Amino acid sequence: VMTAFGKAICKNGFMTSKPQHGPMLRLVLGVGWLLHPFAEPLLKRRLAKGKEDPTRWREKLGEAEALPPYGALPITVPGTVDAWFAMHERFGRRSMAANLAPTISYAREGHPIAPVIGMYLARSLKAYSAREDQFDFSNARKVWFADGNAPEAGEIFRNPDLADTLEAIARDGRDAFYDSALTDGMIDYLQAQGSAFTRADFAGHSSEWVEPACVGYKNGYELCELPPNSQGFAALQ
Repeated sequence: VMTAFGKAICKNGFMTSKPQHGPMLRLVLGVGWLLHPFAEPLLKRRLAKGKEDPTRWREKLGEAEALPPYGALPITVPGTVDAWFAMHERFGRRSMAANLAPTISYAREGHPIAPVIGMYLARSLKAYSAREDQFDFSNARKVWFADGNAPEAGEIFRNPDLADTLEAIARDGRDAFYDSALTDGMIDYLQAQGSAFTRADFAGHSSEWVEPACVGYKNGYELCELPPNSQGFAALQ
């Protein structure tokens, strides 16, 4: 079970499983398709297959020759929650409510900030503060930096809003995240920051069961990773 900081629900999930008997790996690619430099070929394939209307993206990109490195345009449809349920449907034995209960407890009651998380939060605060004239940062300040500073290592951090969200997911399933009033809140914010995502993009998301990409390693071992549009190939190079 992941803690509240273990894998943010607004990120993407990459999960690997192996049956008790047999060599075949099973991998679920819990990644929303995205606008990001390494994923531009994916967007082109979607356009070629008629799965995506290019008009809305062209309007957002304007005369730019490349995608921006930050902001609302290069982000993904979050895939983690759908990947949880895809894995749970095939392999889960306990209820999702039971699986999420420890994480909900950590989020509501608090947990100490790990050193690496403290470092990332401090870095994020500095980066976001430098761009406050470009996008609305108030929601992040309220949740993560309420006193004006990043939480330090060892400090107890609580996130009751995340606990409420996880409780809704545990109670109502993956649609509580992808096709609900919560979705509308995410879409409204993203569109206000310049994104072209719609509720249909979220509601239509689904994880993929994929074959691993493998390379020979040494002593007869193979190294296997998730294929695009994950970054797994980087480990195989």
